[in-house]
Formats: sequence, C-alpha cells, structure tokens
Amino acid sequence: MSLVEEIDHGGWVALVLDCSERRNALSSVLVDELIEALGRAEKTARAAVISARGPVFCAGADLKEGMSLDPDRPSSRAFRALADSPLFLAAAITGGVYGAGVQLVAACPVAIGTDRAVFGLPEARHGVFPLGVVPYLEGRVPARRLLTIGMRGGVIDAAEAHACGLLTELVNEHDLPTRITDWMELALSRPEVAAQAKRWWSAPLLDAGFQRRVSDLESMLAHSLPREAG
Repeated sequence: MSLVEEIDHGGWVALVLDCSERRNALSSVLVDELIEALGRAEKTARAAVISARGPVFCAGADLKEGMSLDPDRPSSRAFRALADSPLFLAAAITGGVYGAGVQLVAACPVAIGTDRAVFGLPEARHGVFPLGVVPYLEGRVPARRLLTIGMRGGVIDAAEAHACGLLTELVNEHDLPTRITDWMELALSRPEVAAQAKRWWSAPLLDAGFQRRVSDLESMLAHSLPREAG
C-alpha cells in the first residue's frame, strides 16, 4: 500500500502522507514515495498541497531507523526535494508537527492550519537539543522562546504558531479545504508570480551559508553525544 496518496485536482495536486499508524514519521520508504510523487506532480501541475491523514501531520524522523545526522537522511532528502521543487507548495496542517517534520512545513511558502496544528520539539526527551531543527524556526519564533521549547521538549500551539508566522492562516476545519483551494487557484492564476514567490521563499533555505550553519550545528551535536566504549 502506498504511503503517499496523489490526488489530481487539475493544475494542482494533493500529496497526502498516509502512514498514520507510524504518525507519518519520515521513514526511508515514505520519503522515497513522497519524492517520487513530487516528481510526477512536477510534470503535470504548477502547485501542490502537502497534507496528512491521522492526528499527526508528521512525527519527524522515524526512530525505528535510528537517530542519524547523516546529511542524506530521509528528513533532509524530503526537505531538499520540497525546497528545490518548482511547484508552489502549501501545507494543510490538522495535527501535530514534530521534530524534523518542521522542515517539511518550512519548505512550503504557505502553511494553513486548524486549532489542532501544533509544533513540537521533542528531542530534549531523547537527551539532545534540536540543533538540526531550530534554524528552520529562527526569525519566526523568538530566540528565547525557541530555547525554552527546545530545552523543555515543549510545543507551540496553533494560536502562537499563527501569531509568530509559522502558519499563514489559522482556520476552522470546515474552512480548510476552501482556503487551500483559494491559494492553489491564486497560484494557477498567476503562474509567474507564484514561481518567483517560491524561488524567493526557498533561496535562503537552500543558501550554502544557511546549510553550512545547519551542518555545523549538527556536527556540534554529534560531538556532544556520548560515545560508546570500545
């Protein structure tokens, strides 16, 4: 069974993460399917919506595959594919976004959520500060608030996410499909504007300096982890 459902709306595509039993964690298989689906969408559409089934939009890295700081780990591959894509992207969020799942939302110029959309950084519960994730929240969440959430393993609720700019719009669940459709139709009606907006949004995230900083922070984290005796 596919872990990513593709729904063609004529000009735009909905890509639905469909692995709710694993909380839509970014496993190698799910990410491979997402990247393949994205590639197919790029051949026929100008815009796409990323959404998910179940109470969790994305649980972040799949811990069954182990905690990894490899630059080619599934979460990083998913982020690069979305950020590099020429499609104008929107995220439709009706549940929790945790850890590396934040990167998926960060790659989308538009993020629309309901009151169940919360952003969490649970890495502290596993003994690490989320150095690989916090750069994607900087400039939106105030630094001291981000540090508190990162150290406590806390969450940002939907109202705070909207107030600080993590969410473009906060809507009730009934209105979410309409608002997503409105954004997709806007992107289709102004294709050059949408393409330029997507490039503008992605440029700082793909900038070599930003990616180098993320890599440096992850290296700092790797060196701080306890080493096995041997």
